[in-house]
Amino acid sequence: MHTQGWSALPRIVVGAGADTVVEKLRTASKRGRLAGFTAPSQGGALFSVAAHGRPFDGVLAGWLNDGRLEFRLNMHRRLPVIFAVVLLATVWPGVYFMDELIAVFLPSLWRPWVTYYWYLPLTVLPLPWVWVGLMRRSRATIHASALEAIGKIAAETGGKVETQPMPR
Repeated sequence: MHTQGWSALPRIVVGAGADTVVEKLRTASKRGRLAGFTAPSQGGALFSVAAHGRPFDGVLAGWLNDGRLEFRLNMHRRLPVIFAVVLLATVWPGVYFMDELIAVFLPSLWRPWVTYYWYLPLTVLPLPWVWVGLMRRSRATIHASALEAIGKIAAETGGKVETQPMPR
């Protein structure tokens, strides 16, 4: 996921070349001030740093264009996919276990298939809202982490943060 739909990320005006910028950021990373730094990064970026989110993380990639560091924010895809598969895969076993629990502890209330009629709507219908909430929270926390990382990058490179006007 790119920054579409997210607030625009600021740029950093730097007076140094690409090699100098990468070396300064690598030094900051080795000293523990810039988490998840890699250079060069995938997708042709000059470098990338971690953008921590809750519950899903992302990556902040940076390019140097005309003396400005420009950034793009992407969410990692692997963990959300695994989370969605586990979320969906746990619904059906839950039906069976709840049905068995009622049959063992409340045999007078147990009827074949009755558990399925109330358990499935109760567990499946909220899933889209849960997913939207998780993704919204992840995007917000990843964006906040990216802004923090951009501030650190500006401090390490001696650059000046330049905000972009919001598109209408």
